Amino acid sequence: MSQQIQRLEERFGRPLLHRTGRRVTPTDDGERLLPYARRLLTLADETREVMAQSEGLGILRLGIPEDFAARRLSELLSRFFRTHPQLRYDVRCELSVNLQRDIERGELDLAVLKRDAGGGTALATWPENLHWVTSRRQPISWQADPMPLAVFPQGCQYRNRAIHALESRGRSWRITTPVRIFPGSRPRFLRGSGSASFRSPGCDRITSS
Repeated sequence: MSQQIQRLEERFGRPLLHRTGRRVTPTDDGERLLPYARRLLTLADETREVMAQSEGLGILRLGIPEDFAARRLSELLSRFFRTHPQLRYDVRCELSVNLQRDIERGELDLAVLKRDAGGGTALATWPENLHWVTSRRQPISWQADPMPLAVFPQGCQYRNRAIHALESRGRSWRITTPVRIFPGSRPRFLRGSGSASFRSPGCDRITSS
C-alpha cells in the first residue's frame, strides 16, 4: 500500500499523507483525492460484479430458413426473447442446406430447417404439403413449354422438388426469376414472372395477388 501511495505522490508531484512516526494523516491534497478514490473503489467493485454476472450469460445461435423468419415464428421468438432477457441471440436466416451445414459444424445451437424425410435426428419434425402457385392477375398456363419457374437459389428444397416433379413427367422448364427474398415480397415477384412451389400455409397470400 505504501508503495502505491508513493507512486501516486510521484505522479501528482505533491505529498498526500503526513507521516509522523506511526501516525498517518492526509494532507490537504490527500483530502481532496479521498472522495475520488472512494468512487473509484466503488466503480471497481461494480465492474467486478458485472463481469462475474456476464460469465453466466449464454449466446443462443439460432438458424431459420428465410421463408420461416416472419409470421408465426417471429412472434414466437419475440415472446421467448422477452421472457429470457439474460440471453444473447445470434439469429441467422439462410437456406436449409446452409443451416444444416452450420449445425454439423457446430456453428449453430438450434435450427429450424427443411429436409427430406428420414434425413437424420431432430427434436421435432412435421410434414409439409407443397402446392404449385401462380399469379391470379397474370397467371402462367400449366401447359407452358418450357414451364417458367420463379425459385430460390440452388439448394432450396422447394426448388429441387419442383424441378424433379416436372422432369419426372417429361416436362421441360426454365428459371425466369431466381429470387432471394423474404415471404412478404413473394406475391410481387409472382406477377407474371413464373410459377413456383410453396408450402401450404402461405398459399392463400400468394394466390391472392
